[in-house]
Amino acid sequence: MFSFSDFLKQADEVTLRSELTDGWHKVKIESSEVKQTKSGTGAYLALRMRTEDNNVLYCNINLINPNQQAVQIGLGLLKALKLATAVVSSDSPQVFVGKTVEVLLKTVKGEQKVITFRNLVRPPAIPKVVATDEPSTGDDIF
Repeated sequence: MFSFSDFLKQADEVTLRSELTDGWHKVKIESSEVKQTKSGTGAYLALRMRTEDNNVLYCNINLINPNQQAVQIGLGLLKALKLATAVVSSDSPQVFVGKTVEVLLKTVKGEQKVITFRNLVRPPAIPKVVATDEPSTGDDIF
């Protein structure tokens, strides 16, 4: 027999997950599979990702759909995912599993969505060149 009060005591010790804000979040892709839509007229790439603070995110990327705009948006997301993970080619969606990337979250019509992906390693910023008013000495090499 169990005691419900024991569960209540244990619940006090559980840390609830934090709510994710809109913006960039580092995630690790835990699963990646192609699924058929409920209507049977399309297919999508289903991603399950986990943030550093243990939140789980889901992202469905349209691959086949009667709505061509949905397909174009999906292919754009897939391209961003390929670039972020440096995946060039594969016969299996499992190629993304274990990869760590950043996702941009944005609330659209009350629902938080993955807008794009990016690589964790980005090139350094190019320093700005500041023009000076010093006259040329004539021996400048261009």
